[in-house]
Amino acid sequence: MLMRRHIFIYGFSMFSMFFGSGNLVFPLQVGFESGGAWFLGFMGLFLTGIILPFLGLFVIKLHNGNYLSFFSEAGKSAGLFLPLFTLSLLGAFGVAMSFG
Repeated sequence: MLMRRHIFIYGFSMFSMFFGSGNLVFPLQVGFESGGAWFLGFMGLFLTGIILPFLGLFVIKLHNGNYLSFFSEAGKSAGLFLPLFTLSLLGAFGVAMSFG
């Protein structure tokens, strides 16, 4: 019984982490824009919306949740600057997209 409870809790937490309003609206827009090439649109959405987030979870699990351990595999200075660089890009693109 305890195992089912853990599966439910972990499954619900992953669902709530990855599911947002973009998951409701964006697939419809991709389908509309792709027209006859709907399969390519579906594959792109599947790759970027399902496969990549689960690969991210898998990598974080391999490094026991320590992102510094993950980034430091590229070197000491890269371990410091890569997280800073990626987070600054996310912030800049988030602000640019919200005003665009």
